Amino acid sequence: MQNLLPWQQISQHVWQIDVPTNTLPPESSTNLYLIADAGYGLLVDPGSNRPEVGQTIQAIADQLRIELWIGVMATHYHHDHTDGLGLLSKRLNCPAYLHKLEIDKYCAEHSGEMRPLELPDKFQWASIEVSIQHSPGHTHGHVYVQINPDNVICVGDHLSATGTVWVGPPDGHMDDFYESLEWLIQAEGRLALPGHGHPISHPQLAAQTMLDRRLQREQDILKLLVSGEKSLDDLQMALYPNLPTAAKIFAKRTLLAHLVRLESTGEVKRSFCPKNKSTLFFRTGNY
Repeated sequence: MQNLLPWQQISQHVWQIDVPTNTLPPESSTNLYLIADAGYGLLVDPGSNRPEVGQTIQAIADQLRIELWIGVMATHYHHDHTDGLGLLSKRLNCPAYLHKLEIDKYCAEHSGEMRPLELPDKFQWASIEVSIQHSPGHTHGHVYVQINPDNVICVGDHLSATGTVWVGPPDGHMDDFYESLEWLIQAEGRLALPGHGHPISHPQLAAQTMLDRRLQREQDILKLLVSGEKSLDDLQMALYPNLPTAAKIFAKRTLLAHLVRLESTGEVKRSFCPKNKSTLFFRTGNY
């Protein structure tokens, strides 16, 4: 018997498959979304090349009578969203797509695989219109995927059902992330489909909560710097003292993204300490 993965219907035209991936704790899987209508299918975020992924997709396709595939795409190039991109493109005999800013990075991490095509502004077939919204932040070429008939939005790694998300150099920029959250706050979607965890109702509220959390973190950083210069390690230990080891590097990258933004606003500067060979951050007089 085939070893099928858990899957469920989310809306009239969208199904979610829970795919085991090598992602960050506390998560252990990535959501692969299938958009289908009138015998055509489109896949979003194939984060694994394990055989049961293809088997599950085929089982759903048989049930929905999908005969042709529009393509397979990812919201961004990270492994836990793209490791099945090449395999499924070949298996389903359809194009693979990424935003143009992600293609070279994908190819560098997946040496020898096919080169994805640039994402169009939208996919359209039968009653379906799927709009692609460039939404940088987590990565420079991150996108939102709007399934317009269902009024739902695949938000990649900009929202999470189980906690926060990371944003940091060299992949992304905090100002971009804030702008992408502002777009979600103004969007009309009734449901956000994140890269990890269950669907999120009231995407506007979730995006506002995420934005408020990030802005509060900047205030936390500034308060810590009032007492004197701090290194990135100092800040990480003060703000995230009990993180699993695997998550510490991503916490530091997120803190660095905040510090880069605070430098751009003139509230923080950095210096280099030759004795410790470390970078130190300090408050300016602009407060």
